[in-house]
Amino acid sequence: LQNEKNVLSSKGIIANEYMNLLYLLCSGKYSVINPTPFKQVIGHMRYTYLQNQQQDAHEFLLFLLDYLYKDLNQVKYFNLLIKNNFLLR
Repeated sequence: LQNEKNVLSSKGIIANEYMNLLYLLCSGKYSVINPTPFKQVIGHMRYTYLQNQQQDAHEFLLFLLDYLYKDLNQVKYFNLLIKNNFLLR
């Protein structure tokens, strides 16, 4: 998933890592999930989240939703990807 037109997006990095995390959570294959790759991707986009200090959940959610929107807005064939995704099976 990549939105090349939006220079403010993460070029699909956050969306892909978020989708990987959702897959791990919903697959039922694992009893324990380590979200470190997702946290590192988020931390590289905003250094505040790379640290191990407590952060505001509301601020993080706004950050995540904003980048997901920027990454997924105007992506060609997004509906086809969603239909083929495990979440809607």
